[in-house]
Amino acid sequence: MHLAGTGPLTGREILDAKTRLLRARDRLKGLHYGLIDVTDVTELSITRDDVLEFVQVDMQIALIVPRPLAVAIVAPSDLAFGIARMWEAFAEVTRWNTHVFRSRAEADPWLRPWAEGRLPAEPLVLAVCPVGQPAG
Repeated sequence: MHLAGTGPLTGREILDAKTRLLRARDRLKGLHYGLIDVTDVTELSITRDDVLEFVQVDMQIALIVPRPLAVAIVAPSDLAFGIARMWEAFAEVTRWNTHVFRSRAEADPWLRPWAEGRLPAEPLVLAVCPVGQPAG
């Protein structure tokens, strides 16, 4: 599934899109990955509370999707990147494989195994740890 935003984008618009997706249960059952691209979004109006609402819907989606799901977000601007990372942190409860990228060229190779129906043998885990400390 590929979703792309253009122009101004609000938290309400994202929540409405997620809610429509939640209602499409048959479509969700075949879902392997999602790509959200906000490259062409010119203005974001999203609050922390909006992000928490997104995750509430995502948790319901996770109960329907019968497999690990990969979600890549392409967010070139600093604001979009920060909001996407906030979502990623809250969305850990879904146990999805998620990552935020600055460009589509970075996101595509990461998503390729799911897009081709070849789930990686091990979930991709990206660890960020302080310099000099091993990832645990």
